Amino acid sequence: MGRKEENIKKAQALLHLKDRIRNIGTAAHIDHGKCVTFETRIWVNGRWIRAGDLWAQYANRPPVQNKFGAEVRDVRSESLWTQSLDLSSGAMEFAQLTHAWRLRSSEPLIEVESRDGRRIRTTPEHPFVVAAGVKLDYREARTLRTGDVLVVPRKLPSRSDNQEDWAAFEETMIQRLAADPRFRFHLQTEAQERLGIQGSLDGNELFQVAKTFHMPLAGLYPKIERISVRYPRPGGRVPHYISLPKRLELERFMWLVGLLYGDGDGQGRLHMKDEELLERARQVLDRLTHRAYFVGSLKRVPFLSPGSSTFVRMLQVVFGYPTKRKAWSIRLPDLLHVAPMPLAGAFIQGYLDADGTVEKARSAVSATSVSEEFLDELQLLLLRFGVRSILVRKH
Repeated sequence: MGRKEENIKKAQALLHLKDRIRNIGTAAHIDHGKCVTFETRIWVNGRWIRAGDLWAQYANRPPVQNKFGAEVRDVRSESLWTQSLDLSSGAMEFAQLTHAWRLRSSEPLIEVESRDGRRIRTTPEHPFVVAAGVKLDYREARTLRTGDVLVVPRKLPSRSDNQEDWAAFEETMIQRLAADPRFRFHLQTEAQERLGIQGSLDGNELFQVAKTFHMPLAGLYPKIERISVRYPRPGGRVPHYISLPKRLELERFMWLVGLLYGDGDGQGRLHMKDEELLERARQVLDRLTHRAYFVGSLKRVPFLSPGSSTFVRMLQVVFGYPTKRKAWSIRLPDLLHVAPMPLAGAFIQGYLDADGTVEKARSAVSATSVSEEFLDELQLLLLRFGVRSILVRKH
């Protein structure tokens, strides 16, 4: 018996074990653009993107004529890939998205919620993959009933070759910082001499250097000695330099970012009573800002300040860190879905160190947040690690 036939036989056997059914999920792509709402997330090229945002990226393409009265765009040239389930073989495979559709629904939408708390609103005829006896089959949304077993993903890789792209993560950081006109980049003395550069560079100048010397931005990352923020008004605040985390420091840095997403405030200050975690965070911060300090009193929970507005600005630009109403407005940094696994794991660890709870009674780890969208995105991120978590909403 070949490997494919063995996998099908195992899947068929597991279909009868209802207590384990959520652990056999293999399908990632269950929707098509015309069947879901704009807010529906679709897994494309290792990232989650809302259907409406995906459409917006290609809405200006020439329309494709069709008999359904829909707006259709051809996206075959964009190399957009998702994972798809081949029902005939039971195998997962990468499939290319060829067209984007937008069509106004003529019927009320149907909301489907799975046991793990995930929700999706679709048109009544939208097909779902379900367990039907000893096989898998399609069933329209309008025919689904409580207790039906949906096929859902147990794990989603970020790329097909299983290679961790550390350089791409560094390049994304540089791209986002360089796109902000306030940032100045200070290269190491040796790099300045070799490239014929004097003084600091703004983002456009940094891009030009990379273009002139045929260097990827990731190649410039280790040559950047420090960065600062330029304030527009003369006589304003004096900019403080900070260092970018080196390759070997990125895991500790992402742990710190996760910790701040849990117990940090809008000014990048970390509030918690755990002295061990505070000291560990101070060591990471001090390596970057060189100005981190503690503030504490008998009446207040002690906090750790980064001592640098440049550091806070970096968090905002690279990760989307919120400055106001943080608890309600936090969103999971989008680059975590394609970041090297150790970095995504370090962020999760930091967040759980701050906001996580170990529930011994049911042998579970849980985290709470007033931002449902953050927890929704965190649930999707955990799929990279093969963790099928449950999202519980309390109203």
